[in-house]
Amino acid sequence: MKKIKSIKNGLFSRNVGLAKMAFGAGRDFLSKKEGDFAQNLIETLESKSGVITHELGLMKGSVMKAGQALSTYMGDFFPENVKKLLATLENQSYFLDWETLKKQVPKQWFESLNFEEEPLAAASIGQVHLAEDKETKDVYAVKIQYPGIRRAINRDVFTIKLLFNSLKIAPGKLDISDIYTEIKEMLYQEMNYEHELATILEFKRLIGEDPLIKVLEPIEQFCTKDILTTKLSKGHNLRSKEVSSLSQDKRNELGAAFLELFCRELYEWSLVQTDGHFGNYLIEINEGKANWFLLDFGATKRLEGEFLNNYRNMISAVILQDKELFFNSFKNLGRIDNADSFDQDLLWEYLEVMGSPFQKDSYDWGSSQIPDQAMAYLPKLMKNIPEGKAPKDTIFVDRKIASVFYVLKQLNCDFNAREIFLKYI
Repeated sequence: MKKIKSIKNGLFSRNVGLAKMAFGAGRDFLSKKEGDFAQNLIETLESKSGVITHELGLMKGSVMKAGQALSTYMGDFFPENVKKLLATLENQSYFLDWETLKKQVPKQWFESLNFEEEPLAAASIGQVHLAEDKETKDVYAVKIQYPGIRRAINRDVFTIKLLFNSLKIAPGKLDISDIYTEIKEMLYQEMNYEHELATILEFKRLIGEDPLIKVLEPIEQFCTKDILTTKLSKGHNLRSKEVSSLSQDKRNELGAAFLELFCRELYEWSLVQTDGHFGNYLIEINEGKANWFLLDFGATKRLEGEFLNNYRNMISAVILQDKELFFNSFKNLGRIDNADSFDQDLLWEYLEVMGSPFQKDSYDWGSSQIPDQAMAYLPKLMKNIPEGKAPKDTIFVDRKIASVFYVLKQLNCDFNAREIFLKYI
């Protein structure tokens, strides 16, 4: 990690940084007249990877979260040098000098806590410092939000919108303005650590004493809107050698537990933690046992009403390969205004690919080609989308579903995914 004295959180400085990325990347991307969408994007990011990761590290906030998503959901498509650069965005990057960050901490806390000045981790909207309780000698992980980062949300979303428009990533006929509104609302929620504290406590209650799933233990007297303090949790990143060296049975067990957790979120609790990038999870390994440790609950979305019923039915239809149920629910959900005016067979082909892990008694996630197949369908699906206004409600739950696939692939696990889903649908 590299120390920085300040974060680019002013309008001018952030837009200059974004311009450095957008001008070079956008120009190169649009100049590629031939070749498929995925390959063109890979080549562009490879040529501009140094500028992109440097500027994201200096800016933090919502634009860095976009970089984390890129690393998680497209990591398999990148050359090794791009993978290594983007992987640093998952759980550590440039960190803010302690003399600047400690101004966020209430002065009276220093009477009770001894802080380590070097951060344990630096993420998109805050960094984590260890602190020892002077009285109990317990060690806490204190997540402190970067100063001024909340003020940058509106301008970041506006600039990202301009960048997406310049790269022509979104279909021109589809109005996605509500999606930007949803992104903005979720970012404000993620930067409210009081809300995250309440969500952690709710998940702890819902999960209960599950030996395979553990949740952070908050220290409530040292929490504010800008600071979240928990007991220190130790474990290994999903990409670590320790995790990849686990036995096949252990990785299968962890994969099944992760998928079942998502089913419970969607079908039992109506409460989904939607940010699945790898830095939000640890795997504890002790005396031959392994379990998940859930680290981040900022991007949790509560689902309700007709939206929830129709979304559940759509997921169930993909698992059961029930085409009629899917398109009835799709129309009721109102994902697009003209649900009958596009190639439904093409969309169903894509959904058959996405549902393929659930058609067998066992599925090898490690050798899954679904990310490659999904990317191949993307340009055709985008061209096929009719005019209309895209609903905002599904974007973050869709992201969670994608992350489930990527987590299970990274674990290289093999288990009966269909059996798990059938318990809930």
